Amino acid sequence: MRTLRFKELVVLAAVVLAMVVVASTGQAQAPAPTRPFTVLAQEWDRLLTATSQVLDQPGLQEPEKEQQRKRLTDVLAAAQQARGDAQGELDTAQKLLTALGPAPAEKEPPEAPAVIAQRDRYAEDVVTFKGRIAQADLVIARVKALRKKLDELGRNQFFSRILEKYPSFWSRAALGDLGAEGLAVAAEVGRAPTEWLNHIRDKGLQDFFLNDLLKVFLPVLIGGVFLRRWLLQKFGRDPAIETPPYPRMILAAIAEGSARGLIPVLFILVFLSRSWIDESGDNGLFIISVICQSLMLFVAVSALSKALLAPADQAWRVITIPSRKAIRLNRRIRFLVGVIAFDLAARQILAGAEASRLLLGAYELPSTLLMAAAILTFLRLSLWLPPSGDAPIVEPPSGESAPAARTVAEPDAGEPRDAPAQPSFRKVWAVLRPGVTCLALVAVAAAALGYANLAQYIVSNIVITALFAALAMLVRRTSREAGIPRRLAGAIARSLNLDPGHAATGEFWLRLVFDGFWLSAAILVVLPFWGVAPSQILHALDQVASGFQIGNVTISLAQIAIAFGIFVAVVVATRIIQNTLRVTLLPRTGIDPGIQNSVAAGVGYVGFILAFMFGISAIGLDLSQIALVAGALSVGIGFGLQNIVNNFVSGVILLLERPVKVGDWVVIGQYQGFIKHIKVRSTEIETFERASVIIPNADLLSNPVLNWTLRNRQGRIEIRVGVEYGSDPDLVETLLLRTAREHPKVMRFPAMFVLLDDFGASSLDFELRCFTNDVLSRLTIASDLRKRIIKEFAANGIQFAYPHTVVHVDRKQKQDQGGPLL
Repeated sequence: MRTLRFKELVVLAAVVLAMVVVASTGQAQAPAPTRPFTVLAQEWDRLLTATSQVLDQPGLQEPEKEQQRKRLTDVLAAAQQARGDAQGELDTAQKLLTALGPAPAEKEPPEAPAVIAQRDRYAEDVVTFKGRIAQADLVIARVKALRKKLDELGRNQFFSRILEKYPSFWSRAALGDLGAEGLAVAAEVGRAPTEWLNHIRDKGLQDFFLNDLLKVFLPVLIGGVFLRRWLLQKFGRDPAIETPPYPRMILAAIAEGSARGLIPVLFILVFLSRSWIDESGDNGLFIISVICQSLMLFVAVSALSKALLAPADQAWRVITIPSRKAIRLNRRIRFLVGVIAFDLAARQILAGAEASRLLLGAYELPSTLLMAAAILTFLRLSLWLPPSGDAPIVEPPSGESAPAARTVAEPDAGEPRDAPAQPSFRKVWAVLRPGVTCLALVAVAAAALGYANLAQYIVSNIVITALFAALAMLVRRTSREAGIPRRLAGAIARSLNLDPGHAATGEFWLRLVFDGFWLSAAILVVLPFWGVAPSQILHALDQVASGFQIGNVTISLAQIAIAFGIFVAVVVATRIIQNTLRVTLLPRTGIDPGIQNSVAAGVGYVGFILAFMFGISAIGLDLSQIALVAGALSVGIGFGLQNIVNNFVSGVILLLERPVKVGDWVVIGQYQGFIKHIKVRSTEIETFERASVIIPNADLLSNPVLNWTLRNRQGRIEIRVGVEYGSDPDLVETLLLRTAREHPKVMRFPAMFVLLDDFGASSLDFELRCFTNDVLSRLTIASDLRKRIIKEFAANGIQFAYPHTVVHVDRKQKQDQGGPLL
């Protein structure tokens, strides 16, 4: 089955978008029937009143808030839709009322009864629809007020939760109670293995060995071994690849990490399921299960970290640092993961033991200290730089594939603590390092003062933010190393027949778009962890996309984006059609190249106008409004835009009248060369020195232009020759004519001829005039003829004339002066 090419996909996308715009316009003109407005207004009032009463209740939980937020969103959408419908009906009624004209004065003849009835009906419709708009605006204002109240309620609950103060544990009595409760929890943890063994003994050792070990553990172990081997062979590191591409490195790291951690994780998972799934509410088994879950987290992340950093295999390391720093970084990651796994297990154990607030608040201090210490170990600048300090490891130069690009020398013993970095990275680090340090210290201080939730909120969100930032950077670099922006920009450039410079520019903008997408995605994922509800994020995005008002103007980013996409798609499709006509179809027709260029340029103008109209339709602007804007711009066109309009009209005349066309050899003032492009505003001429001269189209019409190839490629060649006095003029004429006649590019008709042009001071001046049907070779033909003339004259004894200077000397005057005679 034949696959669609990029050009065909773009054309198909443009056609689909155009059909969507037309269909949406048709649907907008014929809205679906709805319930009466009075019924809707009563229902909105009832829902908003109920929501207001719910929000006044204390202790509102998050599910109830989400339900109320969804209700407000539905009411707002319905009210905005009703307001838009009423506005459309109001505009129609006002237009019809205006079409009837003003009512007659007292002394004028009265109107017909039918006209009076229509006027009254339209006036009543205007009042009715204005009333609906006012009611819809009131509902919208109430919804916004309730949303604001709901957001304030959520913020207050959030701050009250994270700023909740736990009992102080610094007093002697609190420390005594804390020690007793801590020992009790520790005793429960210590009894957990004994309870698990008792649980196994109760099930029966024979049943455990036969059913659990032989039927479950052993098959899982064997399957895990085969799966591990398959992953390593299929996607793991290949020693034969000396410089693997970055996407291949990421794939190999994921495969290596999954394979290395697969067997331990499967073993722990099976152990957890067989020992806990049928437990009877025993707390010891719950503790064992929590410990198993934390072990799985630690083993999986440690294996993945080691695979990504590859301390023993520098060629497959995803970040450009030496092996010693990779080992350090891997140890710090394992330490951080170990702290996180221990903290998760401890919090679940304390929650299962129903620990008091005193114990929970006291536990937060050592937990925060460990987490802050683990975080601060990552803030050394030398850890994130290669020894030379050329670039940070998070973004080495893109596209490097040579072995030298992946080679990093090992640091010496006297390596400085902070290697010099790029100025941009140093600036980022100068803000990031003290900011994270201050947050970690604030978390420790909060834990010491009893604000356990605040401490946990800060340290956990620092880790989560760093994790998603690292993932975004890895995805960003993987997409760049995979050449996605470069390939897409190259495909677009080839489809539009653009030069490599445009492809590089397109790659730059695509990289910016992709970087913005990865950054936005990371921010949107991280924001809920920092306390921003997903519904608030969606509401903010919807509000920005659906539109916001500036005065009486509503700006909708979604409509602007759709209109821009349609405009770009139609323009790209037009360029593809232009290139297809210019390169494939029109050359086969045998039409004059100038007409071919005019047809292709006309298609470009039509496509641009259609793209503009489709874009305007997608935005939803009325053509009458555009007419008003055009009327306002006409004043500017008359003054500031006069030259632009003049050049545009001149370009259209050049394409229609075609006094010059692409490929013509023209002389315009001091410039001469070949016309390369006739654009909307200007014409590009390429001189014989390969320089481009941009001439406004108006100058081509208002100034004389010498066109060597307007009608055909015939041209005359003149060669002047000076011979000595005494030469035979008939012989000179014969030799010149024979020289011209023997050249293959000299035409026989019109006939060539020779003129005795003048009696020079030192020569008889002859001029050979002949014609060629390839005027572009005029200079080379003239050069060939001159070479041949030199040979003919030498063979026949004809001498070229040289300037003679005669000096007259007065002998008598020289003798009287006593000077020497020459």
